[in-house]
Amino acid sequence: MEELHKEGEERQQALAEATTKIRALEDRLTLRGLLPQIRSHVESARWADRVGFQLRRFQGIKKSLTETSKRGSAEVLNRDFESHYEAECQALRAPRVTLDFPGREGEAKRRKLLTPGHGLEEILSEGEQKVIALADFLAEATLKPGGSPIVLDDPVTSLDHKRLQYVVDRLINLSRDRQVIVFTHDIWFAAELLARFEQAPKECFFYDVMVEGDRIGMVTRGSHPRTDTFKDRNRRIQSLIEEAQKASGVTRQALIEKGYEELRGACEVVVEKDLLQGVTERYRPNVRMMVLDQIRTELLQAAFAAIIPVFEKCCRVIASHSQPLTTLGVRPTLDELTEDWAALRKAREQYRT
Repeated sequence: MEELHKEGEERQQALAEATTKIRALEDRLTLRGLLPQIRSHVESARWADRVGFQLRRFQGIKKSLTETSKRGSAEVLNRDFESHYEAECQALRAPRVTLDFPGREGEAKRRKLLTPGHGLEEILSEGEQKVIALADFLAEATLKPGGSPIVLDDPVTSLDHKRLQYVVDRLINLSRDRQVIVFTHDIWFAAELLARFEQAPKECFFYDVMVEGDRIGMVTRGSHPRTDTFKDRNRRIQSLIEEAQKASGVTRQALIEKGYEELRGACEVVVEKDLLQGVTERYRPNVRMMVLDQIRTELLQAAFAAIIPVFEKCCRVIASHSQPLTTLGVRPTLDELTEDWAALRKAREQYRT
């Protein structure tokens, strides 16, 4: 029994050794099959290590190039800004100041000085500071390519009226290349801007921003802050006449009186725009002397003779003028409104042709 037990142990040991040899052989065969991939991987790792080593050598050079590029870009940008800024100051007649760029010393900003030890607020008026700020803004805006829109909020606040003209000229020139949006409550400024587009009204649009009850910021399309055009008056009067033709009684009378209110304004438009050729206009700071010779003086008396009676009748009819008791009960008819409106149009056409 002991011999059999010993023989069994020897056979188990032999089997184990044989199994180990077989597994080693299988592993060698598997390794032999994977050897090409292993060699490829090792070669790739060696190449990546060599590349990484070379890149580490160039890190300092790359950083130096980046810093040099940043400094170069800043210098070019500052130089372009300076040229644009000088051009804007010249166009706006802004005071001469010295530009300083602390960004060249590591700070991302710029400042303006009259003298090294004095800032603008110590010497210049509020209006002068405002026009310098406007020149700065326009210079930076015009640096950007693509003609992006420019939005300005009351750019003439605190400016004298002489410099207002320079701002208007600059904005008109800018509008030839890009969209310019201006918010303002200055009627004179708005009138000056719109006056430049009288010959090309489709290139400029005017909007009113109003308050209606609890509704704030109501935006409506307008024609002009000074007065309506004859075309607009014509449209409104014709609309009132058509509505009055469909109405009766008190409603018709109210429409007729409203029509005379519009007719009174139309008389003023004809005198201002047609008879006097816009020589003097409301909210315009200057008299347009160059168009004086366009006034047809030989036709003025005939035009006055036709327009003044219509204007006086409008003043008598409209509710904003108080009337004697004897005339309060005498109200104009729709036929009268139609005739008076035709008389004004005829007087205008005879003067214009």
